[in-house]
Amino acid sequence: MLFPLVCAEGVRLAGHFFINRFFLGAVLIEIFFFIPLGAYLYFFYPDWSLMYFLDPASMEEADVRLIGVAALSLYFVFMAAGFALGSRLVRMEKTRAAVIVFAASALALGVFSLLTYSRLTQVGLYAEWAADPRATTHLMKHAIGYVIGVDAAAAGVFLLMLLNSFRKNDIIPAVS
Repeated sequence: MLFPLVCAEGVRLAGHFFINRFFLGAVLIEIFFFIPLGAYLYFFYPDWSLMYFLDPASMEEADVRLIGVAALSLYFVFMAAGFALGSRLVRMEKTRAAVIVFAASALALGVFSLLTYSRLTQVGLYAEWAADPRATTHLMKHAIGYVIGVDAAAAGVFLLMLLNSFRKNDIIPAVS
């Protein structure tokens, strides 16, 4: 929803919800930053990626892979749904509603992160977590903490540069 909010005028003038440079920008961020990181984390650290709610060791390998593919697919589905909702609200001149939905989503993610903080910040196996969460390694003392940090920094810089570029050239001719 960030793209339609930041580039509201361009989104209003774009001929199609998904065939425009704003959606392409969001897709590029998914393809280059979120999906590769999510795949790496899930397939190399499934216990942590499932936040110790499920034990991958007790599941069939095909089921673990299916959950991973489904989760990675949902990254794109939710991004596209958020973009479409934001675009629709912006085009209907309901930018305030889009801001409220964006803020509510961010708040829900923040509350979830606070409620699951110990699960998010400890890396290890499900069995270690179940026995004693303190037996796992803190995220920032583990390699994945740095991988996440570097990816987040790169994605953030790319996102800001992309949005700034779009914002400078916000008004585009409608696609016929």
